[in-house]
Amino acid sequence: MKDNLDKIPLFFIIGRPRSGTTMLSTILDANKQTAMPIESKVIVFLYFKFRNVTLWNEKLLLKFYDAIFQQPKIDTWIINKEKLKEDILALGENANFQRLIKLLYLNYVSFFEKENIIVIGDKNPGYSYIISHLEILLHLFPDAKIIHLTRDYRDHYLSMKKIDFEGNHLSLVCYRWQYSFLKVRALMKNKINHYYFLKYEDLVRQPEKEVKKICDFLGLVYSSSMLEYYKIKDKVLAVYAEEDVMKYHSNLFHPISADFVDKWKEKLTPKQIEMADFIVGKAGEQAGYEKQFNSTYWKLKFYIFPDIIYSQTWLFYKKWHDRFFTQKHRTGFMSKLYFSIFRR
Repeated sequence: MKDNLDKIPLFFIIGRPRSGTTMLSTILDANKQTAMPIESKVIVFLYFKFRNVTLWNEKLLLKFYDAIFQQPKIDTWIINKEKLKEDILALGENANFQRLIKLLYLNYVSFFEKENIIVIGDKNPGYSYIISHLEILLHLFPDAKIIHLTRDYRDHYLSMKKIDFEGNHLSLVCYRWQYSFLKVRALMKNKINHYYFLKYEDLVRQPEKEVKKICDFLGLVYSSSMLEYYKIKDKVLAVYAEEDVMKYHSNLFHPISADFVDKWKEKLTPKQIEMADFIVGKAGEQAGYEKQFNSTYWKLKFYIFPDIIYSQTWLFYKKWHDRFFTQKHRTGFMSKLYFSIFRR
């Protein structure tokens, strides 16, 4: 078993929220050769808990199994729990953290038909912002491939305005876009063969072309059925509450569309565009987006300063919160403070 597990590589889809990462992960989940569970930071959280274990025994393996189901969002996964427990215990002394994680992902039950899994995927927007988490993933799986999906920062802002997490101020959203983009690029600059940069606009305008290129990057066989991922709507709604699913991901149940590209040109004011261009700066051009303004107006710097401080504070707290607070510990004062202030 261990030899087979070691041969299965991982890949990670990263990018800011509302940038198409869920759509792309669903497209790739529609491939018969991938194991691609629903978004969860289960790898990072379990790493913090078991990173010092070097010799596994039955007691530790059962402890690992129990810890899986204490992790955030893991309750959204469909898992054959008895099969997973059997597989974990079967590893015995051959267990290590990487193999245990792969077993967990392989026991995820997808809405799509699977056969001969050759690659395991994971996606989480948080990996593109809390860079220490992405560093952990690359430390654990040094051969993992990274798909970095980005979206025009001005359309990204319009989309973020529709949701109720991370805050939706223009300067806040654009600062985080810039911070995320630059940090990921810096981390991956020496891993060119394991890094794939993709613009949301290219994906929705030429889906077949772009998905074929991604399949080549991952070593997968492309199938046109991957672009019909939206046909699983009835299966999804039979398991999950429609209100929860449709709140953030209603577009997943429609064919790929470029209707939301360049909406900023008609919905943002010149002043908002100038502010967005100013905050993102050269990072926007590096990502392939043309700026309309090249302002250096000092009042703009003064205006965005509070949101920069807020973002840095949020980042610092989130990093350490994720390290020391698991779901079962979220009852203390500091944890309550986090959820009341930062998860808005």
